[in-house]
This record gives sequence, structure tokens and C-alpha cells, in this order.
Amino acid sequence: MFTHLFIYRLKIMIRSKSMIFWTLLFPIALSTFFNMAFGNLSSQSSFDPINIALVDSSANPGFTALLDEYNQTAKSVERIISQNPNAIKDIATDISNRTIYTVENPISKNPINVVLTYFYALLAMTSFYGSFFGLEEINYIQANLSPHAARITLAPTHKLKALLSSSAASFIIQLTEMFIFLGYLTFVLKIDFGAQTGFIIFTTFIGSLTAISFGAFIGVFSKGQLNVKYSILLGSTMMGSFLAGMMFSEMKYIVQTKLPILAWLNPVNLLTDAFYSLYYFGVDNRYWNNIFALLIFTTLFCAFTYSVLRRRKYDSI
Repeated sequence: MFTHLFIYRLKIMIRSKSMIFWTLLFPIALSTFFNMAFGNLSSQSSFDPINIALVDSSANPGFTALLDEYNQTAKSVERIISQNPNAIKDIATDISNRTIYTVENPISKNPINVVLTYFYALLAMTSFYGSFFGLEEINYIQANLSPHAARITLAPTHKLKALLSSSAASFIIQLTEMFIFLGYLTFVLKIDFGAQTGFIIFTTFIGSLTAISFGAFIGVFSKGQLNVKYSILLGSTMMGSFLAGMMFSEMKYIVQTKLPILAWLNPVNLLTDAFYSLYYFGVDNRYWNNIFALLIFTTLFCAFTYSVLRRRKYDSI
């Protein structure tokens, strides 16, 4: 029965043109526009020098921080010459061969690229568009939402089996779409997500699980009509994407510094940050913290969804 329901749901969802458009074709189109708008920002690093002059040093204390080293060197040279005029020959050599006591240690092997923040958020948003599949599965098994669900409820099939079979079908389609989307970003738009290919796939896997469970959670949490549930799901996904930096890259930094608890309560941001930390810092504690947080959200969404469905009864169908 599980296999039959799985194949049945798989065929239905593949034939849903509107769902395929919003979960795959729309993100592809949006990423193309993103690439056209932001693709050249990272390469515009060269600049022409501008001649400047200091008019009033008292009004520009920051510029005088800039001249500290010069002033200290000049005073030291004056003092040495006054004490030993013969040292003037060695001073020029010593100044040109200064010993540097600091070492530049970059935080990442990969170059900093602000444009990637937009694509990380877009990738996370596309993952969470899979939540529409989760909402569809709730609509599929709740008798009060559709005639089709009423027939499923009358059948001698346990709700958990029906939910798992349909969710498995949704997950397969969602994961396939995400791999297609990643391939488009990588091979067509030439977006560099780093060398951690295996962990990128793993992160996409976790993000898809969280997204589908989130959609199911919204489906049982909201008691409104199906259109209302779709509006809530779309609004929450877009708000999460905005706070994760998709529309304004600095927003991610603002949230993390001003209200960090909001960053942890936003699954879209957690997925964005997982991709971000994977690219810049590798597989470290920051990456795993995001993954574990996503798994916690997934567990909570699934537990709440099943507990509601298990208790829900219908007087008449």
C-alpha cells in the first residue's frame, strides 16, 4: 500500500504544472535576473586614484591617525642624527628594510564575495519553496479540505502511512528540483559554491526535509481556507528570505548583530548561513550548529503535525 500511494502521489505532483513552475522554473528565472544584476559587482574591484589635500588637520582627526607612523619615524630620525650624525647613512637602509611583526591571516581560503550572499539566500528560499509540497500533502489527507482527501480518509489506510508515502514523493521531487537548480547555478551561471560538493548536497538534503515539514506544519497549524494557508506560507518564506539577506545583503548582518535570536528562529537564515559558512569556513562548528538547528526545527514540525493529525476526527464525510 505504501508503494502504491507513493507512486500515485508522485505522478500527481509531476503533472502539477503550477507547482513545478513556482518551485523550479520561477527560481531559475529569478537567479538569471540576479546574475544579470549582480554578476559584475565582484569583478569591479579596480579604481582610479583620486588626488586629495588636507585643508584643516584639526577637523580631520581620522586622517592624523593615518600620519602617526610618519611623525614617529621623523622624530626618531631627528633624534638619532642629533646624537650621532654619522648614522645618517644607515638610517635610509633601516627605514627601507623595516621588520614587520604582524602576519596577515585571512579568515577564509576563498575570496570574499558579497554577491554570493544573495545567491545563498536565493538557494535557501528555493529550498523552502518545497514547503508548498508539504502543504499539498496535508491537503491530500485531511478530509475537510478536499473531496479527494475525504476518500483517502475512508480508505483502510493509517494516516501515518498516507502522510509518509505522500511526503516521500514530495521529498523526491523537491530534491530533484534542487539538484537541477544547483546544476543551473553552477554550470550555466558559473556561480562558485566552493569545493565542498558533498556537503553542499547534504545541506540541500537537510534543507529540503525542513522545508517539507514546515509546509505540513503550516497546513495543520492554520485553520483557514487553502488560499489563506498558501498566503501564510508564502509570506513567511519571503520574510525569512528578506531577513536572510536576499533582498538586502546587509540585513543578514544587522539581524545577527542587533537581534541574534531572530537569526536562530529563522530556518531560511539557518540554511543560508550553512551554505555561507561552508564556503568561507569549511565544515566547522558554525556549519554544524546551523545543521543541528535545522534538524531540531524539522523534528518539531513533524511532531506537531502528526500529533494534530492523529487527534483530528470527522463526524461526517
